[in-house]
Amino acid sequence: MVKYNNKKILIILILAILILIILLYFVNPGFLDRYSKNKIVHIQKTPVIFEITDQKIIGIDVDTDALKLGTIMKGNFIERKLTVVNPFLFDIQVLISFSKNIDDFVNISSNDFVLNNNENKTLIVTLNPSNNASNGNYSGIMKVVMKKI
Repeated sequence: MVKYNNKKILIILILAILILIILLYFVNPGFLDRYSKNKIVHIQKTPVIFEITDQKIIGIDVDTDALKLGTIMKGNFIERKLTVVNPFLFDIQVLISFSKNIDDFVNISSNDFVLNNNENKTLIVTLNPSNNASNGNYSGIMKVVMKKI
């Protein structure tokens, strides 16, 4: 008789845990996401600003609030180093993209890669407007998406 009571208690306990998990899911559907793979764990959107000109000018702007590539003459290029760090305790996939209005001018040395926990990678961002690019000030967004793998 004691074994039957222990089995009954165990079944009730398992059912109670399952009901709790189901209730938590309906109250907060994302609570299980931290355990799933391919979940986006961070998105960083950084402004990218530069100017294209016909003049022989070197424009350098060093700042931390945006990726300011300065002023560049058509047909030339500017490179900047960018370090991506994985601060998480798990491995991540990093995806980098630029908004469409600047995508033709800006390239990055790697835009889909894996970083192990606490690893970093230095990339090269290159601004390379063609000779037929329109003069003017350009701004857009660089988007860095980190996914748990």
